[in-house]
Amino acid sequence: MVPTATPLPEGKLPPEHMPDGLVVEPFAPAANYPVAFAIAPDGTLFYNELRTGNIRIVKNGQLPANPFYNFKVSGQPEAGLIGLTLDPDFANNHYVYVFYTSVPDGQDNGGPNGPNEVVRLTDVADKGSELTYILQDLPSAPIHNSGTLRFGPDGKLYVALGDNDQGSNAQDLGVLPGKILRVNADGSIPADNPRLSDRRANKPRSGRTVCATCSASISTRSAINCSPPRTDQATMTSWMWWAEPAISGGLRLATNTSQASPIRSP
Repeated sequence: MVPTATPLPEGKLPPEHMPDGLVVEPFAPAANYPVAFAIAPDGTLFYNELRTGNIRIVKNGQLPANPFYNFKVSGQPEAGLIGLTLDPDFANNHYVYVFYTSVPDGQDNGGPNGPNEVVRLTDVADKGSELTYILQDLPSAPIHNSGTLRFGPDGKLYVALGDNDQGSNAQDLGVLPGKILRVNADGSIPADNPRLSDRRANKPRSGRTVCATCSASISTRSAINCSPPRTDQATMTSWMWWAEPAISGGLRLATNTSQASPIRSP
């Protein structure tokens, strides 16, 4: 059976067509392999450069000469400075969250893989400071690290962790790769996490415990969208969507972050 693509809503244009009058122009022409970006409430653009390890900002239309922060990152094909998101209360706390593939101690930027790390920086006068580890020593591989970071309307941080080039990892609750992780903003485990009682879904990492929200065939940089709660027959539910490049662009939906349902696999 050949799947049928979902038809476009009436009056909508295919994505390759731009509406009349829309102007596309470079915004940060000097960006070096940008892979993730976020816009602060004041309009400042934060973006990652995959290979250089630089987080750069564009403020008031200007690109400062020096980066916001620099990491030493792996030079493997699908590794480096990958994920970026801002705290929902960024206007007050100025927190920036980052996912990157580190290098072993003593190695320079572009070296072999160390573990994947999720860290937090504080924006102080347009410079990253107060480096704080949120999730340490996450497994990594030369490819399929994923690394997307998103905050949900529940205030939890969602981390897409790739399958490390082993597709079977996604279905194995005894390992972290191929999962979407749900943690508090400080990296601690929410008491209402699904599968919290399943020991296979909990793995100690540097003194912390990480609980998998759900298994997902995540390989490369996967998109995550956490939708606000909605009322349906007097029951409050939350929705989380994610893309699964490993299954030819499949799109999946989780309700209350407890079960995963295949919605569309074009």
